[in-house]
Amino acid sequence: MQPTLKDVAKLAGVSFTLVSKYLNRNPQARMTPETRERIDRAIAELGYRPSAAARSLRRGCTRTLGLVIGNLTNAYFAHFADAALREANTAGYQLLISLCGEGETGEALQSLLDRQADAILCNAPLEPADPAALQLCARGTLLAITDQVQAGIPSAGIDLKQPLCEAVAWFRARNHATVTGLFFEHSSWPEEFREACEANAVAPRIAIIPMEEEQRMDALRAICRTAPGAILTNGWQTTTMLLELLAEEFPGYHPEIVLHCNFAGPFLRDPHIAGVIHSSSRALIHEAVAALIHRLDDPAHPVADLRLPAEFLPRDLFSSKLPIPARLSLT
Repeated sequence: MQPTLKDVAKLAGVSFTLVSKYLNRNPQARMTPETRERIDRAIAELGYRPSAAARSLRRGCTRTLGLVIGNLTNAYFAHFADAALREANTAGYQLLISLCGEGETGEALQSLLDRQADAILCNAPLEPADPAALQLCARGTLLAITDQVQAGIPSAGIDLKQPLCEAVAWFRARNHATVTGLFFEHSSWPEEFREACEANAVAPRIAIIPMEEEQRMDALRAICRTAPGAILTNGWQTTTMLLELLAEEFPGYHPEIVLHCNFAGPFLRDPHIAGVIHSSSRALIHEAVAALIHRLDDPAHPVADLRLPAEFLPRDLFSSKLPIPARLSLT
């Protein structure tokens, strides 16, 4: 039978209340060093472990964060979840992960609510009118980590304006009068890209590409047939798929490619990669977890939008400032 707090108190010869205050580091737990030693010996002798469930009931929280994310067979999502898990553990929280497919974000949020997650990070498209999202927003315990437009939902992302403007200016300096942008639907990238092009007197061509990989490959194949000289994309996986097409189906086509680099790997060595917009996924995860925990510690502190800096690095700079890992890795 699992030893209880009462068993510890009886063996140590002290009150149940004193043991409880001692274990919870209550400043009112005044005792002599000898009393502390007796309690510690009793805990060790009995093999007592505090009940996480009981502590959660007393505190009114579970010290649990939730994460809604896509398929963990996707390398980026797997690395993202790993980093979020480590951040939560460091802060003394457990992390529950709920996977979702397209159109399933609401169900994934509700699943985490049902399991009493105190706050939730969401790295998936959200519908602001979704009941679970509304409930979490009312509590101030939802933060979307995404570059998609999420009206009414606090989000964490990167500040695109300056690095995008610098990337387009770099293309223009290399005599590209037109730049083709490859983006996902509902992303904030197209509008930011269009503004950067207008500021630099460059003609933007925007292609909205599908999320589904087979359809995305078909869309990229069609783009390769038009052979734009300058391409900017916000996805590492889109970039690797494009590089595969260039090598296997379009060996005579050599565009200059700039990508958003929040996930790095050997693909960055490809000579078609002309530059990167570099941001730190690890810093984004750290700040997002910290913001939610701050909200839980201080309910009067609202969760606000987070915008982390990014920088444009042309190839001659990123090869020295951004080490290229031997394996896929978060930046």
